[in-house]
Amino acid sequence: MNAQNHEPIWNQTRSLKQYPPLSQDESTEVAIVGGGITGITAAYLLQKAGKQVTLVDQGRLLNGTTLHTTAKITAQHGLIYDQLINSYNYQTSRHYYEANLEAMQLIQSLIQDEQINCDLQQHDAYLYTESTEGVAKIEKEFEAYDRLNINSQLADSIPFNLEIEKALIMKDQWQFNPTAYLSYLIQRLDQGSTKLYEHTAGRTIEEKSVIMEDNTQLTADRILICTHFPFYTENKLFSTRLHAEKSYVIAFPTADPYPGGMYLNIDSPKRSIRETTINDQSYILFGGEGHKVGQGEDMSTHYEALKRDAKAIFSKQPIDYQWSTQDLVTVDKIPYIGPVSKEQPHILLATGYRKWGMTNGTAAAKMMTDDVLNKPDPKQNIFSPSRSSVTKGLTSFIKENTDVTKHLLKDKLSHPKGDLESLNPGQATTMLLHGQRKGVYKADSDQLYIVDTTCTHAGCEVNWNSAENTWDCPCHGSRFTCKGEVIEGPAKENLHHEQFSIIDLLKLNASQDPK
Repeated sequence: MNAQNHEPIWNQTRSLKQYPPLSQDESTEVAIVGGGITGITAAYLLQKAGKQVTLVDQGRLLNGTTLHTTAKITAQHGLIYDQLINSYNYQTSRHYYEANLEAMQLIQSLIQDEQINCDLQQHDAYLYTESTEGVAKIEKEFEAYDRLNINSQLADSIPFNLEIEKALIMKDQWQFNPTAYLSYLIQRLDQGSTKLYEHTAGRTIEEKSVIMEDNTQLTADRILICTHFPFYTENKLFSTRLHAEKSYVIAFPTADPYPGGMYLNIDSPKRSIRETTINDQSYILFGGEGHKVGQGEDMSTHYEALKRDAKAIFSKQPIDYQWSTQDLVTVDKIPYIGPVSKEQPHILLATGYRKWGMTNGTAAAKMMTDDVLNKPDPKQNIFSPSRSSVTKGLTSFIKENTDVTKHLLKDKLSHPKGDLESLNPGQATTMLLHGQRKGVYKADSDQLYIVDTTCTHAGCEVNWNSAENTWDCPCHGSRFTCKGEVIEGPAKENLHHEQFSIIDLLKLNASQDPK
């Protein structure tokens, strides 16, 4: 296996048939847009409740953020509970914990009831610090656990070649193989009454109809938006209330017995550790290196940093898999789940899982299902997209939008001048062409793809991601292929692109040089 393929390890157990795109107008009781863990779980629960469901995805089912997870089923979401108690109150923190605890229980019950073979294992979850400064944070989080009656304990070591200062253990958490689990649920949907469509992208919503990119319409009594970034938010400016973070994972085989547990340090850069078994081979999943999308170093350096640290802990191992993932974070770190507005209660959305999509995504599916079935969950109020999170997270809100403004101004005023002659196949650079910033990707010895580097969402300038050959937006996380095609929103339109030969572009570039 060539790690340069950037293939998530879970792809080895993703076994799905292909589904056609929606080709004509249809009606249903519940329309679900987005085929990740939230959309698939909600469709399963609603089908089981007797609802007529239609599920559409802009690409392949189970091919987005859910495929790129580390798949920890845990309510331990970093240093979150002390922060929620202090920023909000005990009740908010308790509701957050209970929602994720119920999500864990739902996953377990579905696996048990359906007898799903998905490598479900119980493990303790560890937060640890290697710094003396982190000890106080760990101890404060432990106090929050104690107040919330979370089964936990402190420790002074973990079973790896790491000298730590303190660890906080949340007992009796879980992990699994997410594609094996969700592939089974999709098969049950396919065998039931749910209609499944792929390569069907939602563009907007008009009254009770989802309007697709090709203008076909899916009309429904209730609409669930389960896409990574909501394609419709009724002008709630969600791009100012969310930011995208990128992180990286490498996976390598190990012959040594794994000591158990799922691990995450609280220092910077963060490191995540867990084990999984694929085709009878044990692998360590080693992740971290988080940063805002489009704002990291040369992306290959993040993989190299992971490999260096993994070698120090586990000795030298061949890297069979490496991949990155992109997660959305809200201003107050609580996901947005529920009606897009009081005026449109029939349209529900879920987003902003902050790298904890297995439980937050399942909790979202359960809450949205309860809403459709008229079983209101009082916990849903703390997740409401209409909550006053901008007030509570005012500092984060200002910081996010100041950051956007910085990139709008800085990158617009930059004057790049790429070295086209030394550009090798598979590389990209930026340059000025007719006074405008352009991105240049070299596909072969004489073929170039030229894109306008202005993101089609909000006008920020995209930057080249050399590890994955994509153009990434530093403001709101949109990503584009080397040819400028949208990979991930909120952008809906491709970057404007042109094609030149290297000779033609060199001549054009030379003609623009001041004499």
